[in-house]
Amino acid sequence: GQTADAGGLFSLSPAKVYYSTIANNSVQMNAGTIGSGPYVAIGGGLSVKYGANLLASTISGNRVACPGANLSSLNAFCLAGGVIDAYSPSTDGAVLSIAYSTVSGNHSDFLGGGVVSKYELNMTQSTISGNSALGGGGLVQKYFSGGSATVYNSTVAANIATYVGGGIFSYTSGPIT
Repeated sequence: GQTADAGGLFSLSPAKVYYSTIANNSVQMNAGTIGSGPYVAIGGGLSVKYGANLLASTISGNRVACPGANLSSLNAFCLAGGVIDAYSPSTDGAVLSIAYSTVSGNHSDFLGGGVVSKYELNMTQSTISGNSALGGGGLVQKYFSGGSATVYNSTVAANIATYVGGGIFSYTSGPIT
């Protein structure tokens, strides 16, 4: 298998994105043959391994594409058109904080048009809108090790998912407050 990562910004350490714009970037991974391992494209705009703080920033118009992907055989995964946090299994406890920011107009061919957060998410006075994917058009929250999501005084609106979770898709158990 192969991985294509981060169209805009990639960070192996905790990222601080303040008063910034990450826009109109893309990651593409052509689907491989069945049995040849996973083909993965992640993080069209921002891809971080150990958590991130977004403050007064905009993540928009980014895209993750997997041409030739076949959902019935899952020969390719496209994750997080806008932002992905803690995509590696070794990043237990990574926190994604989004404050006074906008994640809009991003697209993923598979899962997480706007944001994919694998552990803990804290979102305050922010907007996730106009993103699209097959599942989790706006926000995908996947919990490991007791993670949770807190969305405070924020807007999640006008996101599109073909199958499940137009606005928020909570994958596995865990609270969203």
